[in-house]
Amino acid sequence: TGQFYRRQGALLALLHALDGTDLHHENLIACGPHPVLVDVETLFHPPLGPARSADPAARALHDSVHRVGLLPQLLVGDTTALDMSAIGG
Repeated sequence: TGQFYRRQGALLALLHALDGTDLHHENLIACGPHPVLVDVETLFHPPLGPARSADPAARALHDSVHRVGLLPQLLVGDTTALDMSAIGG
């Protein structure tokens, strides 16, 4: 499992460098010690541009690896929370 998570970290770094986004739970599968991208649409999108928020925390989050979608992120509704990330979904 250690190899899998190291490779997943390397994939996260690569996708961040390539400006990948929207890597949700349906776009990544585990094949033994290898995380495998199933749908590479995550790499083909118009540039997102800089964050337009006045909030420095929102700008930092926008520019971070979190935007790729691999790491857990909760979408909170009125009564439920959902994690669509590749790791947590």
